[in-house]
Amino acid sequence: MWKSRAEIFDLLRRLGAGSSVAELEARGVIRQVRGELNRSINAETANLQRTVRAGIRQAEAIRRLDDAGALDSIGLLRLVAEARRTHPDATIAELGERLHLTRSAVQRSLRSLERQAAALPRRVLP
Repeated sequence: MWKSRAEIFDLLRRLGAGSSVAELEARGVIRQVRGELNRSINAETANLQRTVRAGIRQAEAIRRLDDAGALDSIGLLRLVAEARRTHPDATIAELGERLHLTRSAVQRSLRSLERQAAALPRRVLP
């Protein structure tokens, strides 16, 4: 019994079926490229979903802080909050580029805003 594709292809070549081997190899390459493309698309989709969820969560935190009057009127946090509000779908790196800040500075600021919003007392609805 043959164990590998290479052995089968070798046998087909010896039997004079070189064109069949070429077609099977082409199909294998196509299958491999499709698999790599699907993995890349899936990874990119997951990254975009995480970015959107984080942007929504951060925008909600900024809204809560602003509604409570707890958002600083000046300073780095206010600057980052306004940039997030203006560009809700931007990545942290993109916000950093717009603000001329490092990605880590933007990330720390957004994390701080979320922590401050989480510390606010929840309103009780009547």
